Amino acid sequence: MLKCSLDKIQSLFAKISENAKLYLPVDNADGTASYGEWSEGVEWSK
Repeated sequence: MLKCSLDKIQSLFAKISENAKLYLPVDNADGTASYGEWSEGVEWSK
């Protein structure tokens, strides 16, 4: 397992998404979470 600081996580996601689709849990307006394809600027669930 590798460690990645939160300030570099977007760069990691960008690198992964160059080669494959990356799906992460994202928050919906009603407070629930669902999986969506990562794109730059998307807030993921915490």
